[in-house]
Amino acid sequence: MSYKDSIESDIIPSFDGKNLLITGVTGACGQVFLEKLLRVFTNIGTIFVLIRPKFNLTSQQRFERLLKSNLFKFHEYEESQLKKVKILEGDVTENELGLSPSDAQLL
Repeated sequence: MSYKDSIESDIIPSFDGKNLLITGVTGACGQVFLEKLLRVFTNIGTIFVLIRPKFNLTSQQRFERLLKSNLFKFHEYEESQLKKVKILEGDVTENELGLSPSDAQLL
């Protein structure tokens, strides 16, 4: 077994059923990270994605735009994988991440 295979065999199962909160997914690194999670970590729990509204677009609209990018078009995902992503409208520069009370409770 190669070193890479050894690391992946240890890391991937450790995320099974786990929930994650990710910020920065509309940036270059964040997009790659989310794409890798969706493609490789098939047994992951919920992926909470914090996105701020910007340029007159809601967080949901910005996420939908992200999914249309070439990075995500290249791969096809099971619908069940995409359903694991929960969009949270917020902003890391605001108190309590700018989350609504219901989203804060969800986390």
